[in-house]
Amino acid sequence: DCPYDTVLVSDKCYDHPAEFDVKWSFDEDRGWCANLLNYLEHIDDSAIFLTVDDFWFHEPMRRELMEQACLCETLQEPACLCLGPCPGPPHEPDGLIGERLPGTDYRICAGPSFWDVAYLKELLRRIMASNDGPRATAWDFEITGTIVSNGMPGTILACKEDVMPFLHSAMRRGKWHPPTLEVARQRGIHVDTSGGEFLKEGEY
Repeated sequence: DCPYDTVLVSDKCYDHPAEFDVKWSFDEDRGWCANLLNYLEHIDDSAIFLTVDDFWFHEPMRRELMEQACLCETLQEPACLCLGPCPGPPHEPDGLIGERLPGTDYRICAGPSFWDVAYLKELLRRIMASNDGPRATAWDFEITGTIVSNGMPGTILACKEDVMPFLHSAMRRGKWHPPTLEVARQRGIHVDTSGGEFLKEGEY
């Protein structure tokens, strides 16, 4: 029952099984950061909600927490508000939301987040202007983006609880992640794991 337009941004056009209001695709893969920036350059919105395809939402959204997050986004207009503790605020806030101060590891992350569009565009430009170049990846977004963000004006906020509980991708470092595959199995999603290795307990 989301009241806003949902948009799939992809480096190629394909028949995605999920329903989106808009499917935005490119003729070529220009790099993760460049793809996202290209899309943002074509919209008029001042804020967006961003998530990426390797987060598997495995529980219903916590509506009461989302309402708090939306209210914070509206009143405080932060540069970014991440809807989970990955990482959380370095100092335990009294309420749900606290600040990720400059110098915090993974201050910028690709987890489900509200973003100020002007801030996000400038962040992407600075990442691409660094040594990562125009082919900057989602990993560059987090690693280089964290460094770049330390010198940018704007408040980065994060929730101390998962508003939208998720598991990470089904494959990590070229190996299958058994807990995520179990979620797929429970939902009747067949994943062909033949020819692949599985992560051992404790591996990440």
